[in-house]
Amino acid sequence: MKRSSSSSSSAPAKKPKLPVNFGASEASPCSTKQDTLETLKAWFVERKFHGVSNLDFDLSESCGNSLGAFAKKTFKAGDLLFSVPADAMITVRDVANSSVVQITLSALKSRDELKAISVEFCLWLFLIEAKFDPKSRFQTYLQSLSDESPSVLSWETTLQSLLNDTNLSSSLQSLKTALEGYSQVLDNLRTSNSTAKTHIPADQYNFNNLLWAAGHYLSRRYPFHFGSQQESSLPEQFASLERLPGLGNLATNESFSNSM
Repeated sequence: MKRSSSSSSSAPAKKPKLPVNFGASEASPCSTKQDTLETLKAWFVERKFHGVSNLDFDLSESCGNSLGAFAKKTFKAGDLLFSVPADAMITVRDVANSSVVQITLSALKSRDELKAISVEFCLWLFLIEAKFDPKSRFQTYLQSLSDESPSVLSWETTLQSLLNDTNLSSSLQSLKTALEGYSQVLDNLRTSNSTAKTHIPADQYNFNNLLWAAGHYLSRRYPFHFGSQQESSLPEQFASLERLPGLGNLATNESFSNSM
């Protein structure tokens, strides 16, 4: 049966938008995402990822436009696909050596307010710093991540309301309260400390970017025992954080483990 071409016929239903999990933002054209992908692949080579020549990296439509790895050869069970070199991993020492983290800790120590923060907060500051720092060896990777946090806190309010009266809703509220508290800590530092005002600008270090960092951290963290033994020692810069058991918990701190 031939379909009517009348203008009164109903328009075809629009396909739902796929979430954009890779590239600069949902508003970015495909060319921008492709450029980002090519830059990331070049970074894999530069940082000497082993085995990447056996894989083709591209956007995976079946997985919500996230980054996909497609085999370029036949792999057998037990074969290594690729490995990540140590200098492409964000470690405890990278966070401890962050200028923004050091400035924050120094300012808080002078105000006797170190107990107001956590190790995870220090890591999130580092991720924001590295994302905006052209000299950071992690910038290419961090800028390849979606600007929208994968945290459920980024969902529309109507969707979040579906989680009311669940354990996840309670965990999300705890995370939101923590992020709001950390944002206030940074605002207070910028008001009272000229160095913090200069080096921790509000247009970068704010609630939205803390949510971005927290979401990507919680969705990508690795158990600490996968790290090297040399990273298990507590850097001296953090020794005064009395409430923290040590930076060995950086990758396994369970404070917000159920938030995603």
